[in-house]
Amino acid sequence: MTQPRMPSADVLFLHGEAQEAFHEKAANAARARFGRNVFVRGVVEVSNYCRENCAYCGMRRSNRTLARYRADHERLAELLIHHRPASMTDVNIQAGEDPVAVREVVLPLIQTLRRETDLGISVCLGSLSHSLYSELKQAGTEIYIIKFEIADPKLYAKLESPGKFDERIANAPDVRTLACGAGCFWCCYFTVDVRAIEAFAILQFMEEHLTPAEQARIRQEIEANSALVQALSAEERAQRNIKCPFLAVGRCTIYAARPQTCRNYHATSATGCKQSFDEPGNLDIDPEFAPLVYQSGGAHVDAFTQAMQDAGHDTDVYELSTALLAAMHDISSARQRFDAGQTPFPDLEGDDVPLEFMEREDAD
Repeated sequence: MTQPRMPSADVLFLHGEAQEAFHEKAANAARARFGRNVFVRGVVEVSNYCRENCAYCGMRRSNRTLARYRADHERLAELLIHHRPASMTDVNIQAGEDPVAVREVVLPLIQTLRRETDLGISVCLGSLSHSLYSELKQAGTEIYIIKFEIADPKLYAKLESPGKFDERIANAPDVRTLACGAGCFWCCYFTVDVRAIEAFAILQFMEEHLTPAEQARIRQEIEANSALVQALSAEERAQRNIKCPFLAVGRCTIYAARPQTCRNYHATSATGCKQSFDEPGNLDIDPEFAPLVYQSGGAHVDAFTQAMQDAGHDTDVYELSTALLAAMHDISSARQRFDAGQTPFPDLEGDDVPLEFMEREDAD
C-alpha cells in the first residue's frame, strides 16, 4: 500500500493470516501518513433532479412520485460557513445529473466556500460537458467523483445507466488530466482567431454583463492590440506575446462567451504553456493536451462550421482584436452583411481554415 501503485486484484481473495497482514499493512500506511487524526467529510445533496433514467436509482427521471428540489446556494453557504461541525474538514457536493443545479447552485456555492473557508471540496455530479468540468475546477473543486456501478456493457445498457458505457469510461481520464484552472493564464497571451459570429456574441456579452468602465478598458486594449497586430505578419504574430483584452486580474471577463479556440485549449500540464510564453519565438514547443477534450471540441467546431457554411454564412477566421474592432465600428452593418451571406468585415482578410475531423461537403 505504501508503493506508488494500486494493489493487484489478488488481495481480494486473501484469507486468514494473509488477510490480517494486508490489513495491518494498510493501517500502518494510514497511521504513517495521517497519524491519529480523523477527517470528517460532510455530504451535501443540492438537487434530486436528474436527466438520467437508471433503473436502480430513485432519482431517475421517470420516477413521478418523487418530490423534486434544488437547494438555495446562499442558505447552504450560510450553514456550511457558520454552522458546520468543527470536525468537518471536507465537503462533498452531489446531486442527480442536473446541469441547471451545477450552474445555479454548485458553482456559486463552491466559489463562496473557497473564498470563506479552507474546506476540501469534492463533487459528484454525473457526466457533464467538458466546459462545466473546467468551470468547476476553476471555481475551486479539488476532486471530481464519477460513480461507475456496472462494468458489463450489455447490463449497463439494459439498466439505462448514465449515457453510454464508452462515454462514461471516457469522462474520467479527461477530468483528472486537465491542468487548466483559475489563475493560469499563459495561453491568454497567445494569438486567437475568431469567426464573425463569435465576435458578435462577445460584444453582446460585454454590453449585457460588463460595467461601462470595464467595457471602456477592454475597447482601449482592443484598439491597441489591433494596431499592433495589423503591423505584424502571420509568422510574427505567432511569435509575439499579446495580452488578451479580456484578461483581468488573472481571469477571463467573458468566460461564458469565450471563443471556440479558447474553449478547446485544455492542457494536461502548464509547463509547455509557460515555456511558450517565456519563449514566444520558439515554435517547436508542443504543449500536451487532453486528447478527448481536443477531439470533442474540434469535432464540434467542424460541425458548427459546416452548418454555418451550408446556411450560406461567412466561416472565415479573423484575428480576435481586429475582428472585434471592425464589428465595434458598425456592428449593425456588419451583422446585416453576415446575415445576407456577405463578408462581414470588408476591410479584413479572413482565413479559410480546413476542417480537421470531417470533410466539407463542397470538397471535390
